[in-house]
Amino acid sequence: RYHDAIPLYRRLLESNPDDLDILATLARDLLAVGEDDGALKIWADLARISPDSKSVYRSMMELLIRLDRREELVHVLAQINKQDPNDVEVALRLAFVLLADGKVKEAEGVFLPVAANEITDLSLLEMRAKIFEGLRMPEHALKDYMAISATGDERPELRLKCLEIAAALGRRQLAATYLAVFLSGKPGVEEILRAANGFRDGCDYDMAHSLYQELLEKSTDPEIRSRILLQLAVSYEQQNLSFEVEQVLRIALL
Repeated sequence: RYHDAIPLYRRLLESNPDDLDILATLARDLLAVGEDDGALKIWADLARISPDSKSVYRSMMELLIRLDRREELVHVLAQINKQDPNDVEVALRLAFVLLADGKVKEAEGVFLPVAANEITDLSLLEMRAKIFEGLRMPEHALKDYMAISATGDERPELRLKCLEIAAALGRRQLAATYLAVFLSGKPGVEEILRAANGFRDGCDYDMAHSLYQELLEKSTDPEIRSRILLQLAVSYEQQNLSFEVEQVLRIALL
């Protein structure tokens, strides 16, 4: 049906090139038959003809996300955000991209007006958590990650995120709870090292050193052992233990 209709709509556009209904229908039909680039060109025409149409830009946004066309997506997100700064999904997506590009102030300007809005979509909730992390707002990030975890999401990376942030914030009881579950999943060296660094950053040096020592006992690879020792040296440095720092660095550089 779509294949038959497309030539008809193209002929109609020859005499009515700015007809919004025909353009929109043609774009939808092109999408239906997998002609994504053709549909995108039609949506771009619609945006030119009707620049204040949020629905047109949202259609472009959804298609660009699916096509993974980042530069064009940023432009479209910015246009929608100008029209409606309170569109939570658009603001989150735009802030996320801006942060990835190192544009922290711009990301803050887009994100903060919608930061407190209620979010039920778990993928957007996780995106907000990552934005909170990028803006150095760990308490808020932890709250969102914990909310996702509470839905039954058992991804090891999610558990590690909760553990890392809770430990770094000095919330020792909560971190210990996540640590027990985390270790039961038999994590690798990199994951345990991240957990140890979280406890170190939260000044729980006993727990951090326990994890570092456990890793050193299990690791035989010289490169991995050096990396663990360097993190241990950072821990000693934070405690102003210069002699221990020197000793650990000597071992790491052997």
